[in-house]
Amino acid sequence: MSSLATDPRTSAPPAFDALVVDDDDFVRTVVAQQLRGLGAGEIALASGGHQARELLRDRPHFELIVCDLMMPDSDGVELLRDIASQSPESALIFMSSADPKVLRSVEHIAVKRMLHVLGSVQKPIRSASLKELVRRMARGRPDCPDERPCPGVTEAMLRDAIVDNRIRIAVQPQFNLLTGEIESAEALARWTHDDGTSIGPGLFLPLAERCGLMDALTDTVVERALEAVGMLQKAGIQMRIAINISPSTLTRPILPEHLVEVARRHDVPASRIVVEVTETGIAGDALPPLEVLTRFRLRGMELAIDDFGTGYSSLARLRHIPFTELKIDRSFVAAARADQEARRIVESSVRLARDLGLRTVAEGIERCEDAALMRALGCDLGQGFHFARPMPPAQLLGWIGSR
Repeated sequence: MSSLATDPRTSAPPAFDALVVDDDDFVRTVVAQQLRGLGAGEIALASGGHQARELLRDRPHFELIVCDLMMPDSDGVELLRDIASQSPESALIFMSSADPKVLRSVEHIAVKRMLHVLGSVQKPIRSASLKELVRRMARGRPDCPDERPCPGVTEAMLRDAIVDNRIRIAVQPQFNLLTGEIESAEALARWTHDDGTSIGPGLFLPLAERCGLMDALTDTVVERALEAVGMLQKAGIQMRIAINISPSTLTRPILPEHLVEVARRHDVPASRIVVEVTETGIAGDALPPLEVLTRFRLRGMELAIDDFGTGYSSLARLRHIPFTELKIDRSFVAAARADQEARRIVESSVRLARDLGLRTVAEGIERCEDAALMRALGCDLGQGFHFARPMPPAQLLGWIGSR
């Protein structure tokens, strides 16, 4: 059976509503009590995957879903498909007595489904562990902390947003982990709808790929990013700007010349542009993307391999493509303090980058302890909420001045 428990406190609005899925009555009760203590309002309880699906059909949005992985009627991996289709904006916490490696695999599957994973806890559940994961929920999604659910985004809406200059950028600084100085920033696409709703990149970037709008979207981001660097230069601030380029856009032969032309228009040296490409995005052997990447370097731009460690052909790509920077994926950075395997991956990545003469950037640093560890492991730059959230370029100017 399922039940619905409501926080009896009425003096303040509930912080979040939650769904707890577990086949053990005692575990459901204990977790619900802990969530109430952490500010939950309505808490729906389900004894298994089938019941959870019914609840999701009746009420498709929960701010938080706490889910067991091993249930008699279906497992947590099966339930992920329903969560991805019916409640994609929910934050997820997995709980299980399974091998920690299994938990990490489930987290990876959920992230691949574009879900927001807060983390996993081993049974028996400790209140402190659950509290720490719930605290992460308040920070929002790593890629866009201020976005709100916005279903029904269409190709026409995105096309109009590009034409009408409603696509803007936020910039997230990257700090030298030894000196504390800002050396660069990453440009992140942002879209605010006419009604003020922030539409997250997880919604409009895949749409742009499907509808053939990625080239136009990239051109807009390039223009905004280099305009921002030009503005900062006039204020006496010199820094690099990292611009993400989609694999589909890498097939455009004119792309290197286009970036150089936009940079010239804003009086930005090409050497201040860092073109970021994901490791998985260059996994194939197609010749046109490899040619375009090399031509970026010939025109003085830098080249970063993003999400390093998540693909399958890293070493071959590092040998054949003239990268200057290696970005260590946030999943390894966040886990490195507690997980020896993740720490070894970071250590080996930093060592490899150093041997190849590449600069390293640790993504997703959220705690001072993570920053200290990345510094101790020899990483050059750090990026994440611990240092600064993404912000409009004009706000970055004031923020740097206040420091």
